Amino acid sequence: LEGLIVAADIQTSTIRALVGGRSYAETNFNRVSNMKRQVGSVFKPIVYLSAFLKGSDSNGIPYTDSYLIEDAPWSYTFENQVWKPKNFENTYRGKITLREAFAHSINIPMAKIGIDVGLDRITETAHKLGIKEDLPKLPSLILGAVELSAIDILQAYSTIASLGKYKPLHAVKFILSQDGDFIFQNNPPTESAFNENDLELLLSLL
Repeated sequence: LEGLIVAADIQTSTIRALVGGRSYAETNFNRVSNMKRQVGSVFKPIVYLSAFLKGSDSNGIPYTDSYLIEDAPWSYTFENQVWKPKNFENTYRGKITLREAFAHSINIPMAKIGIDVGLDRITETAHKLGIKEDLPKLPSLILGAVELSAIDILQAYSTIASLGKYKPLHAVKFILSQDGDFIFQNNPPTESAFNENDLELLLSLL
């Protein structure tokens, strides 16, 4: 079994730990810097944040944690193809709140909200959080059908944890010459990418 760890200090945006595998002697493949994988439900908070930023659905009903949505079999036609997402357990709960859908990571409510919010808004939110990769504007993106690096995800969640303040993660703080002079110093600026109130609602759900 293999895995990876990457952790950062959100106050300084410094990467504090980076482990690319269990044993360099067995394999020198770095899973943090050289691997992408499908992120799945890790992407869902980005979609929910996009909904909060939009403010309300197409009927004018505000997106809040008490927003009601039907969890039932559903399909969506996109570019002459039918998308039929399913819940992981293949069971359905009927009408539930957004908070319950979030807490149990239920696919159908997420898919419905994502389609209402729109793929353009979702990809824009993801990029403002710090994800650099091009994202496919396909319905399956809503449920995390996209391959990203661990650094991309850590950057996005660092921005969320900082209440919408984006600061690029970095591993090198500074470089000194042999005489002790600064050759390079990394102090990236902080940008306010989002309103704190929108992030507070998302953090309460998390």
